[in-house]
Amino acid sequence: MLLSDIRYTARTMRRAPLFTATVVLTVMLAIAANTTIFSVVNSAMLRPLPFREPDRLVQVAEKNDKLNLSTFASSALNFLDWREQSQSFEDLAAVAPANYTLTGSGEPEQFSGNLITPALTRILGISPVAGRAFTDPEEQLRAAPVAMIGEGLWKRRFGADRGLIGRTIILNDIPTTVVGIAPAALSLISGGDVYTPLAIDRSKENRLSHLLLTVGRLKKGIAIEQAQAEMNGISDRMGQQYPQMRYWGIHLLSMFDTFVTPDLKNGLVILMWAVVFVLLIACANIANLLLRSLGWETYSAARSG
Repeated sequence: MLLSDIRYTARTMRRAPLFTATVVLTVMLAIAANTTIFSVVNSAMLRPLPFREPDRLVQVAEKNDKLNLSTFASSALNFLDWREQSQSFEDLAAVAPANYTLTGSGEPEQFSGNLITPALTRILGISPVAGRAFTDPEEQLRAAPVAMIGEGLWKRRFGADRGLIGRTIILNDIPTTVVGIAPAALSLISGGDVYTPLAIDRSKENRLSHLLLTVGRLKKGIAIEQAQAEMNGISDRMGQQYPQMRYWGIHLLSMFDTFVTPDLKNGLVILMWAVVFVLLIACANIANLLLRSLGWETYSAARSG
């Protein structure tokens, strides 16, 4: 029976090449659309983040209900206070944007990068491709200048040379020792090609200067709701201590919600359903074409008979 159906299909395709091409093209377009959208949905919503136990990772953001800001960057001074006072996290880390000019090794080149506290790689559970990550003493103000180079830049400019570890390069006119090669996964949190330690000088910081992305890892057994309750208490105390913080609060978000906002999530779901309907419409159109073709063959056979 199967072989008979295959032979019949092959004969039909040979007799009607234009019809066959129309059906195949319709199926190809419908499947291509579904595959493309599913790839986007899979990478954004289904595939787990490349970090250790990502369900325990949270963004510690600021909020201001009076200004209708539900999620906002944090200030350096607030980050330091959170790190000292909170008990719900194994540790907190901060990321700040930065720009670097690399000289002394080939043509001068500018790169975007980040200042990061050494705890970031521990919190994310990632390790350098080569060399080491930053150590806690390296976030002190007078620590020796060190840097990590992003994996992409390491391969592109330095030919994946492991001898780069321990070498001195010139970043922003400062001799800086390369201590490690940052894995590509780090760029999800702090996109850039160059990383240096974030050293915070309390005397030069403004509590309302909101520039940092703050990431924390919840202790085992601590739910995000429990951590939120604790941070609400810390926020209330800070509002009493610092008048400028009166209307500012703290908002904890899972890493999934940080990367996939509600608007993006709804848009991807709607788009996924839309292409599913496109596939269904394509199948219905093909079935209609097949029925018409079968009806025409039946009519032609009856007339010739």
